Amino acid sequence: SGLYAAASKIPNLLNVLQQIVQQAWQLSTFQEFKSSGLKHFYDVIWRVYHALMSVGSALVITLSPFIARVLMQRQFYSAWPLISILVLAFYLSAINNFLGTIYQAYMRTKPLLVATVVGAAACLAFTAILVHDWGISAAAFGVFVGSLVIFVVRVIDVRRLMSINMRPIPTAITMTLLTVQSLVTSNQCNHYLFWSSICLLLIAFVQCYELKPLITLIFTRRKYTA
Repeated sequence: SGLYAAASKIPNLLNVLQQIVQQAWQLSTFQEFKSSGLKHFYDVIWRVYHALMSVGSALVITLSPFIARVLMQRQFYSAWPLISILVLAFYLSAINNFLGTIYQAYMRTKPLLVATVVGAAACLAFTAILVHDWGISAAAFGVFVGSLVIFVVRVIDVRRLMSINMRPIPTAITMTLLTVQSLVTSNQCNHYLFWSSICLLLIAFVQCYELKPLITLIFTRRKYTA
């Protein structure tokens, strides 16, 4: 439990930052709720929010062995490979929280509870089945599996309320790269720092491409208002 708690320090810090970012724009959701531009608002927020969460997660995974040296005590340092799996789970959890704000805006809290219960059950079942063979790693992967189940349930169910353009192809590419980066790092494959850095650069490239229209629009408006 001590090793897992030590490995959870960094993801827990990310959760605090994610909550700050989410609260910064969540109030605007309720203000925009009755307007016709709510879907467009969510589409724009999704691009920015997803870019921050994905690039931030990829950066933390790349730097995890170095960050662990600073934040983790020597006797717990051996648990640092778990950080990448827990950061991947954080990334999915951040997306789940984003989708959760839609349910909150529509005052539909029951689906939130159902998805959470299903995800928690998947996490417990996965951990219980594999903890004997995988040890502490089963707990980290269990959190990831639980977050993944919640993501699948919400991304399908939320369409009943709103059809958000979550940019499926760029999002799938980003998720795949982040998953590969996490597995390569957690297993400490040959030259894992190099491959992790490559994944980080590719994720950053994809997200910069996704934000390009928004950045262009901002500079265009400034040009005409100057």
